[in-house]
Formats: sequence, C-alpha cells, structure tokens
Amino acid sequence: MVYVLGAYSITISVLSIYGVMLQHRAQTARAGIPSGSRGARAELGRGFNLGAALLAPFWAWFHGLRAVGATLLLTGAVLAFALSSGLRWPAMLLAAILAASAVVLGAVGNRIAAGEQASADPAAFFSRQFRWALAGVVLHTIVLPWACYFLIARA
Repeated sequence: MVYVLGAYSITISVLSIYGVMLQHRAQTARAGIPSGSRGARAELGRGFNLGAALLAPFWAWFHGLRAVGATLLLTGAVLAFALSSGLRWPAMLLAAILAASAVVLGAVGNRIAAGEQASADPAAFFSRQFRWALAGVVLHTIVLPWACYFLIARA
C-alpha cells in the first residue's frame, strides 16, 4: 500500500505542479500588462484562482474575508467530527458545502484578490496567487494522502 500511495502521490503532485506552473505562465502572458501599470485591476480579476479553491478557508482569511474563512474552518472541523463519528448524511452535506464554497471562491478569487491589493503590479499579483496554488496542490497531493494513510494505519 505504501508503494502505491508513494507512486501515485509523487506522480499526481508532479503533474499538478506542472499544471499550476503552466496556468501561471498563461495568466501572466494573457495579462500582457507591463509591470507597474495602474489600469491592470480589471485584467487581474479574470480567471480561476486555484489557490482560493484548494485552500478556501485560509485563502479567505488572509484576503480579508475573515468571517468566511472562520466559517469554513468551523465547517471543516464539524465535518471531521461527523466523519469520525460515522454520521454519513451530515458529513456528505458538509462536504458538499465545502466543495461549493471552494468552487465559488475559485471563481471569484482573482477579483477579490485584485480588489484588495494595494498595488496593481501584475507580476506581484500573479506571483502571490501562484504561491497559494502551489501550497494547495502540495497539501492535497502529498500532505493529506500521507496523513490519511498514517491515520488509517495507526487505527
């Protein structure tokens, strides 16, 4: 089991990181705005924000949506409790709520981040969002599968 998990987590994480890098390169090329221009906010708000989707509670908290971030963290904690207690229907409902909020934050994440950004430098903006996306990919493809494996192996 360890070898299968290792092989798949390494393969999927490498492909996902490569995909995030391609998305970052495409976004910066599509923006085509010279660094330091002030009319860039409308262009920065386009596209899907993968970091906001994968790290929804933390991304929301650090981008000024503290109530949303705290609610999503609380929902995740209740989901973990429901799963450990064997409550299937509440767990499925909470998982659907978390998934829907992740999709919504991913869809509007660039607009939120561009609106609260102090400077409209496209390179700095995409660099920050790129780091969020990389952290989300690493969390979901390496950290969580291995954490689940060790929790299940311990039980």
